[in-house]
Amino acid sequence: MNASIVFTVASERTAAGDTVAMNGRVCPESVAPWLDNPVRRWVTGSRRLARRYLSPGMTVLDVGCGPAPMLVDIVRAIGPGGRLICVDIQRGMLERVARKVVRLGVCDRVRLHLSHPDDLGLEPGLVDVAIAFWMVHEAPDPHRLLGQIRDTLKPAGRFLMIEPAMHVSKQVFNDGIAWNQSHGMMMEHGAHGWMNRMACFTKCDV
Repeated sequence: MNASIVFTVASERTAAGDTVAMNGRVCPESVAPWLDNPVRRWVTGSRRLARRYLSPGMTVLDVGCGPAPMLVDIVRAIGPGGRLICVDIQRGMLERVARKVVRLGVCDRVRLHLSHPDDLGLEPGLVDVAIAFWMVHEAPDPHRLLGQIRDTLKPAGRFLMIEPAMHVSKQVFNDGIAWNQSHGMMMEHGAHGWMNRMACFTKCDV
């Protein structure tokens, strides 16, 4: 890791080390080049999402970031005063992200965080916007993950849940929507397209 990049580790991951078990739904590091390329970013609408939901100065959480295909669009949207927290359970993915961060010269606004499959290990009330792009279905316990994402949000923070339509059925996606709505998250809007299923939530004051 580059010394100037903030790198943190979830407490449960510190105890477990690099031997944590990963289920078969998690994309391995070997597919990173396929996950992070201009064509895929265009097809999945990364730039449009960043422009619509992000603004300068925000703190943004990219959950299960992988090789961070949205990184460029996010750091452009949040500007020099913003902060991006990239979280993944694979150290190799975060090392790829670190090289990209150095190449872009944005070390001062990116934090890399190695999580545990069962625990994000992040501080509560930390972020303005959380993005889970094509990864909730990979979690061993999706509801547990959704609760942890909610807890990272500041009051009135937003959560973008985006899943691949080819892998996640409308029924499964709607289950995630229902869980969020019954646990302090108000749905603003949603969409089902040929590529993505997307829902935007706001954390309610409780």
